[in-house]
Amino acid sequence: MGNNRILIVDDEPHVLDMIGQGLTSEGFKCEVAISGEEALEMIMQNDYEFLIVDVVLPGMDGIDLTRKAKKQKKDILVILMTGFVEKFSYETAHSTGASDFIGKPFRVQELILRMKHVRMQERLRLMSITDELTGLLNRRGFFPMAEKQLKIADRFGDEMALLFVDQDNLKSINDTWGHKEGDSAIVNTACLIKDTFRDSDIIARMGGDEFAILMVVDREFNGDVVVKRLEETFDRHNRNSSEKYDLSISVGCAIYKPESIFSLDDLISRADAEMYHNKSLKRSG
Repeated sequence: MGNNRILIVDDEPHVLDMIGQGLTSEGFKCEVAISGEEALEMIMQNDYEFLIVDVVLPGMDGIDLTRKAKKQKKDILVILMTGFVEKFSYETAHSTGASDFIGKPFRVQELILRMKHVRMQERLRLMSITDELTGLLNRRGFFPMAEKQLKIADRFGDEMALLFVDQDNLKSINDTWGHKEGDSAIVNTACLIKDTFRDSDIIARMGGDEFAILMVVDREFNGDVVVKRLEETFDRHNRNSSEKYDLSISVGCAIYKPESIFSLDDLISRADAEMYHNKSLKRSG
């Protein structure tokens, strides 16, 4: 976000020229496409901050392009252009994944003002769903993304795995070395978790010393193998670290199948229960 790179999509050359020249003169880096299909290929190969697209296009229309673009690059900001303002609304725009819409004809300065507004709104949105300490999603950010992913899993018959992670001995670190060191331990734990999983996995700090990871898995998935890989990441960190203490975690895993009737809250509860069971085994051992 914030790279000033813009993709403009319209099948009218004079519109592309007008917007492109206007935005370029304001310091934006503009590229153009005349069809949804061409634009989607460009989006898959490049990182754009903004997609500015006409709703009416030959072949793939702007609505369909927006939905597909947001699946490929979830951070891209989309402004729809339409000559039918009376038939359009913010609700329509937002339902496609777009951030805003603008009625044709318009002045480039009006478009720039809308782009600035969209940027500001996106910053505020990210602040509200991001954990300030670790940069991961917070609890508020995790739930809508995870609910959406479960719906997609239901539609396509995918299985999901939820790992619930609790950092061990954080109270002891805080009591012995101070809360600043405790915060450092949480940040390092978050980094190790993030380094272990894929960019497509949904990772969040749920609060305090608890983390959750939701991922799409195949039917050969073995939760014990993934947990072991995560624990080995921490073991490797401890061997190479000069910290005064080791980082340790307890992990629980629960599987969601398309035919499952339980909710996201149920899935978290199951993983959480297994995590506490594993933690108690560790303490008694």
